[in-house]
Amino acid sequence: MRSLHVIVPVLCLTGCATMAGDYIKGYEGPEKPDSELAVVYTPRTEEAQAWLDGVDEVSYNAFLSSVRKAKILPGRRKISVHCVASNRSAYPSFVAVFEAGHAYRLICRQVSINTATGGVIDMGVGYPVPN
Repeated sequence: MRSLHVIVPVLCLTGCATMAGDYIKGYEGPEKPDSELAVVYTPRTEEAQAWLDGVDEVSYNAFLSSVRKAKILPGRRKISVHCVASNRSAYPSFVAVFEAGHAYRLICRQVSINTATGGVIDMGVGYPVPN
């Protein structure tokens, strides 16, 4: 008995995010220096874990990987977050303005059965982002 395997390509209609080693490359085109990008990261010590789920409707699904940071273009961005605390999940979204060269700590607060708030804290320029 023969089996037929079909491979279906996945197309990015609104932009693509790629894994570039230890971070998510959240923009199209060639690599850019960190001075031209904003870095969004999740510390490993948060009580309520915040995972970057997407930026501007492009899904990263970082919850399924060990990647804890993303490099994105500066400007006004819609951020989607997967928050996990006490075996509960929530998926808040928020809009923030990101500046080139700055590092932003992704956070989740007030996680209850189905609700949470997400946000970022601007850590400034030159902040040593953990891997």
